Amino acid sequence: INRTRITFGGYTVRDETCLAYVLYYPRAALSSCTSMTPTDFFFETFGIHEFYGKNMSDVEELVLNESEEKLKELVPHVPMQSLFFRFDGGGFNLDKNKQPPSVLKAMVEINNENAEGDTIFSDLIIHKPKEFENKSFTAHLKDLPWHDKEFAKSVETILNERRHQTFCRLQNSDPAMPISVYVFPNYSVPTAPKNRKVCQPRQNASISITSSPWLTFSLFLIASIWYST
Repeated sequence: INRTRITFGGYTVRDETCLAYVLYYPRAALSSCTSMTPTDFFFETFGIHEFYGKNMSDVEELVLNESEEKLKELVPHVPMQSLFFRFDGGGFNLDKNKQPPSVLKAMVEINNENAEGDTIFSDLIIHKPKEFENKSFTAHLKDLPWHDKEFAKSVETILNERRHQTFCRLQNSDPAMPISVYVFPNYSVPTAPKNRKVCQPRQNASISITSSPWLTFSLFLIASIWYST
């Protein structure tokens, strides 16, 4: 919500650190296990049902084919074999034989300040619904009320907590499990019980000299006898 331009995809530093610890300490056969918003559901979230001359599979292919070059522009120092994704001459893939069907896998940044021609969604011209007809998807995104915190939060919630498509791969790029679409599970945030017992701090076991006059007197008497002898 605090960002000044539209972005999607990619990992935060916290996510990267967490995944690195899980995968490398100790190193496991599992290379990655991620979930992404399915392509059709992603566009439906913004009210788009159809583009001119392209179905959702075509859109998927368009994004994935361009994603490698875009990623290199954003992060030119990415190694050929990264921790979570694999790159080869065929493009940006988790599996050399099959591209993962997810638009968010592209990890592409849409710059809201640049011209339309600089974004990957500028070639997607909306056909349906009628109210958005002949607009590019980039222009449609720019016209949405992102300044409205409630709207931005609702979009974020839908993309994070609705349908997810899972991709799990082993270190050799073989699938660890079939690619499937799941609905985000319902869960309750744990709360501390009202009557939870809290351990009180342990009192200092040492005895304060100033708090015991008899001890003070005894020590004074012993010191007097010691020095008198």
